[in-house]
Amino acid sequence: MFKNIVKYFLLFLLVFILAGCDQSHTHNYVDGKCSCGEEDPNYDPFADTYNYVTPETDALKLSASWEGKDFVKDGIGEVTVSQFVDGDTAHFKTKNGEKVTVRFSGVNTPESTYKVEPWGFAASKYTKEALRNAYKIVLQCEDLEERFDSTGQRYLSWVWLIDENGDSRLLNLEIVEVALGKAKASDTVYADIFAKAVYDVTIARCRIYGYNNDPDYDYSKESEAMSLKDIKEQYGTIEAGVQGKDKGKKVIISGVVARRDGTTSAYIQQYNEEDNKYYGVYVYGGYNSKPELKVGNSVVIEGKIGYYYGTLQLTDISVKVRSFAPSDPTSVVNIDYITDNSVINVNNPILIGSLVNINNLTVTGGYDDNDGNAFTVKTTYVNNEGQTVRLDVRVGANINLVGPDGRITSYEFFMGKTIKSITAVVSYYDSNTDDNNNGYIQMMLTSFDDIVLE
Repeated sequence: MFKNIVKYFLLFLLVFILAGCDQSHTHNYVDGKCSCGEEDPNYDPFADTYNYVTPETDALKLSASWEGKDFVKDGIGEVTVSQFVDGDTAHFKTKNGEKVTVRFSGVNTPESTYKVEPWGFAASKYTKEALRNAYKIVLQCEDLEERFDSTGQRYLSWVWLIDENGDSRLLNLEIVEVALGKAKASDTVYADIFAKAVYDVTIARCRIYGYNNDPDYDYSKESEAMSLKDIKEQYGTIEAGVQGKDKGKKVIISGVVARRDGTTSAYIQQYNEEDNKYYGVYVYGGYNSKPELKVGNSVVIEGKIGYYYGTLQLTDISVKVRSFAPSDPTSVVNIDYITDNSVINVNNPILIGSLVNINNLTVTGGYDDNDGNAFTVKTTYVNNEGQTVRLDVRVGANINLVGPDGRITSYEFFMGKTIKSITAVVSYYDSNTDDNNNGYIQMMLTSFDDIVLE
């Protein structure tokens, strides 16, 4: 009799449970769980759900006069964006046409260039959009006597965003207040304001303070081994570069060092037996010398997918040498992928990042960068269809371009000359200063031995 009672009780309890969780039940999840006990399959305890507000940034205003003043001369002045770099650095052009590199005062954002850190891409994107959407931009240095950072080449500055009504916001402070950069303002006039700005986000451990996962960062420890052909096809297109497809993804590649860019970076090529072609990628080594990136060395490189103004590159790299280049440079196999004049254009994006040879370029002008020894030579050439096409030749500041009379540091060396032949890496340059995708093709020259003049 007792067993029957227990049996009927259990049966009744089962029916009750099933009735309580029928198909019509609406789940109201709180912190990933419903009142019925069911867990939300889409719940992510590390998702960034914090309600970001910026009361300190909203309250602080620019009080100094900037109309008619020049940033370089007067320490304050209106500028326009020349190039974006990352979350706390950008290149600007003053009203007088002078280019300046600016490190934002009082803030330090995670890295997104020579190495990749969580929230680095997010900080870079946030800064880019803020500057792009600003009606006006005003730079203001705090001390005319001490205006540069530790490198001695970048101006330290407050970056004010001015809207159509004349209202101002301090971008440096806003980056800190939304937890995309750490405050480094203790010795500045805004020390107390920056301290208040980070209080809530540090207590909540938002973004860079450790609680939230960065959706654009690859937290996995494993790197995917990929051929350079696959990397070029997936990430080497203009569309992928503009979108920043899979930025930060960890990959392993192998190949031969075809060209060296300064002391830290290089261009790597790999032969593909299926189509009998060579595919290449630029690897960016940052600020520390990479002697293992010697031309002719066979290398294995672990790095992360990155982009520089629309062009694919591997960043945050570590290099292992598989075999060393022969001691006799003339015995190094020529692995250049040579192409003809008809294919150097934005409609053939697979060649972007490839090492190519092109002939008969007419020099039409150029310009020198204000910071460093970088310069650009403007040229045109006639393709196989008889069309005259623009093609810039770019020499970076880290390239020691040595000609017959010493180092070449200006485009003026090439004026009046014709480039009979040039072998260089094809690059796509997107200034990122608007949404119109106004990019163009460049040839990245790394050695005077790769150019023939007449």
